[in-house]
Amino acid sequence: MFKVKGSTITYKELNDLKPYRIGVVRGFVNTAEFDAADYLHKEEVTTNLMNIKKLLAERVDLIVADKFVGFYLLNKYLPHMFGQIESISPPLQDKKLYLCISKKSDNADLKVKIFNKGLKEMHEDGTFDKILEKYGF
Repeated sequence: MFKVKGSTITYKELNDLKPYRIGVVRGFVNTAEFDAADYLHKEEVTTNLMNIKKLLAERVDLIVADKFVGFYLLNKYLPHMFGQIESISPPLQDKKLYLCISKKSDNADLKVKIFNKGLKEMHEDGTFDKILEKYGF
């Protein structure tokens, strides 16, 4: 979830979020517990970018969005506002990211090997951390 930077909103469990207006994207699956929490004040929009704009305008108190997606959209479409919102902990869910390469694709094993080698090199030389820092991570 995201909040406006400087906001004092914190939470440990979903019940703590009862007083807040929370922006969500219509049709998105968040977590089973969150989606079933009908005691929360959820406001639906059709895109994450719309939610970010509502948050920046303080028309909602929090928004639910993937951390990487939220910061990407902010950086791409509202770079002058970068630094105005922040993610909060704990995340609703911690999901791992995977790269998928079909075993049927040409040189699939080689592609995986090259990707893993490049990722390892980026971690070792600091490039990975510089990229994360550039985009607010």
